[in-house]
Amino acid sequence: MVLGRMISNWMGDDGFLKTMTDQVRGILYRESLVLCKGEVTKKYLEGEDHRVDLRLTVQNHDGDMIIPNGSATVILPSRFMGS
Repeated sequence: MVLGRMISNWMGDDGFLKTMTDQVRGILYRESLVLCKGEVTKKYLEGEDHRVDLRLTVQNHDGDMIIPNGSATVILPSRFMGS
């Protein structure tokens, strides 16, 4: 769906989508205009993985929340490249 595409565009080619959950509460028609939002809620280190938790929402053109409370965890590469 649109959230998976939004997250993959945001994280880039080196990121990895670990988990994603959502609850669709309305109908999304094929040519509908939607507003997808993501907010970083937590950044942390688990083992060697640099993880980011996201809160996700999708709103249709009428302002109705289609997905009011999605979430995802993304593993990103470290920005630190030194030795």
